[in-house]
Amino acid sequence: MSNWKLSNLIIALVLFFLFPIVLSKMMFSKWTTQDRANYELMNRYECDVEAGCTVDFDNDGKKEKVVMGDLGNNFVVHDGERVLFSLPYKRISNSLRTHVAINNDYELPRLLIYDKINNDENGTLGVFILDLHEFRDSSITERDKEILDAMESSDETFMWRERVHRKYKLMVGVFGYYIFYVMIVAWIFCERRQQAKLNLP
Repeated sequence: MSNWKLSNLIIALVLFFLFPIVLSKMMFSKWTTQDRANYELMNRYECDVEAGCTVDFDNDGKKEKVVMGDLGNNFVVHDGERVLFSLPYKRISNSLRTHVAINNDYELPRLLIYDKINNDENGTLGVFILDLHEFRDSSITERDKEILDAMESSDETFMWRERVHRKYKLMVGVFGYYIFYVMIVAWIFCERRQQAKLNLP
């Protein structure tokens, strides 16, 4: 085999060796950026578990109170005189719980709920606005989805476990790749050695 072919082989082997390293760096960078963005969204929009939050949902100058774990362990929105909205609330841990956020980016604040541990297996996932003193469903905007996705990413029912496990899955995949890589390289050079012996005068 000519030197030119050998140089091409070496270049190919180097590229295949570097490929998982570059891919891993790209994936870790992407995940880190997304995790940071999710944290910033939750820090900005999510209601405090202990303190709840106060919001003027209908822009009438009077703020409604959002309380977690009130009235028989429910998630409640009230105006001081009556309950405007109520759903079951559960908190097993700081991540495994009912998540509530307020999106103030629109004229009327929007109540966002992510809950996969209450009710049926599908839980509650929705956006609500206060209209004529009653909350009603609203379509999910792009910003709503970003906030809901951020809350899902921190919830232990699904995405939290995926976030924890994905790095280990990638590391196992890279380890397996290099085992296969070493086997292929060994086979290639064994074949080259055998070919070189056959070409001897």
